[in-house]
Amino acid sequence: MTIQGYNLVCLDRSEAVHRGVRVYLNELIPFTILDDFTVKTDGLEVLWIKIRPTRLPRGYSDIILSLVYHRSIAINSIMLDYLTGCWSDIESKHPNIGIIVLGDLNQLNSRLKSNFDLK
Repeated sequence: MTIQGYNLVCLDRSEAVHRGVRVYLNELIPFTILDDFTVKTDGLEVLWIKIRPTRLPRGYSDIILSLVYHRSIAINSIMLDYLTGCWSDIESKHPNIGIIVLGDLNQLNSRLKSNFDLK
């Protein structure tokens, strides 16, 4: 479905009825999909997008959106290891970056909050 004035960015599933992870971004916001980090395998569906809105909080150069779907049957430790590795790599490659995590984390929500300084 298209929405006038917005770009649809998605990581669709090819084998399932459901669509995968997706987000609509205002067409005025420049964005880049971070293919090096994006993954779609059994239990891991994560799309990484770097956006550069015209107005950012002081001290931030860009924002990275992490669109996550963690299936309830997936292994928690695999997703935690993957996210931890990605966040470390992103912070080293993109200093002064803000990271926003969006999506369905199922039972990972409390574990991520306790392992990272999430707000």
